[in-house]
Amino acid sequence: MASQAIEQIRAVRDRDGLVTFSSASGVTKFSDLWLINMNNACSPNPCAFKVNTDLSLVQTNQAADTEALGDGLSREVVISDSNDSHQTEKTVTVKVRWTDSSGTHESNLQTIMGKDGI
Repeated sequence: MASQAIEQIRAVRDRDGLVTFSSASGVTKFSDLWLINMNNACSPNPCAFKVNTDLSLVQTNQAADTEALGDGLSREVVISDSNDSHQTEKTVTVKVRWTDSSGTHESNLQTIMGKDGI
């Protein structure tokens, strides 16, 4: 589930798909994220998203609005800046959570996406 989200976000980046912010910044394209300091762009921080089936991203309210995947699974995507120069790299962290008979679990997968399709 985490790997799938990473690949979907790569597709959003490669297609310059839509990114919807619930804050005053509104709707933008993925390429516009290179102009935004993601570490300061969302309230509450960090910027959390869910991936829509049309390969667009929608800002969520983090844990209160995670993407339900069925069978007790949920997924949250966090996009942040990976360095001081937010114009070249973004860190994408995907958190998948689930509960079973042995308790609550979380699996995290992280990648750094470059502006030039890296």
